[in-house]
Amino acid sequence: MFTNYEQYTGQVFIPQNECLENVHFLESIFATERQMLENILGYCLYSELLENLIFNVETGYSELKVNAPQHIIELVLGVVYDNVSDSIKSKCGCGCNYSKCDKKHWKGLLELREFSYIKDDCGINNVITVSKKFSFLTYYCYADYITHNSVNFGNLGSNDFNATNNNIKISNALISFYNHVKGCNSGCDVSLYTYLSDNIDKFPKWEGDYICSMQEVNIWGLK
Repeated sequence: MFTNYEQYTGQVFIPQNECLENVHFLESIFATERQMLENILGYCLYSELLENLIFNVETGYSELKVNAPQHIIELVLGVVYDNVSDSIKSKCGCGCNYSKCDKKHWKGLLELREFSYIKDDCGINNVITVSKKFSFLTYYCYADYITHNSVNFGNLGSNDFNATNNNIKISNALISFYNHVKGCNSGCDVSLYTYLSDNIDKFPKWEGDYICSMQEVNIWGLK
């Protein structure tokens, strides 16, 4: 689908000996991702999405079929659309529309992130641009995996300290996931909930009950 072991670095780092091309790890995150994706999209929209995807064995990612409809392309890859003041067509009263930006930006289920750095090549500075794929679903898969599996991060100290540290990692990941799915994002960027609510005419199959029931957690995992 949209997560891949190469995404598990930085904030969602899992030691390579636990995950890199590890069959158990890949099976676990793929199953978790599929279930959560079905939860937040609802069965009907999730099924429509699957009908328009094909798995690329070489890259390890699902890709859009050539004949995928435009609304599915935008759901997966992201889109910039007009910010209409009354555009929140909420199904349950959650969501937000605080930005004064005249455009809104949905980053997509699979975001293409680009970053640049300067490489010194024999006294000549060359700008290198790197592109990486990332899905916010990775945050949830990460939290779920280290919750249900023994992962050694190489922490020093007592077992109580390590457990607390892991709990903070889990909570931070769940907070990031929540913000992408339902939170009030800064600037023109919007959550999945806001995007689907704004464009409900394009997504009549979306069922928002699961997102509406989601509750935010803090760094200690408390609601």
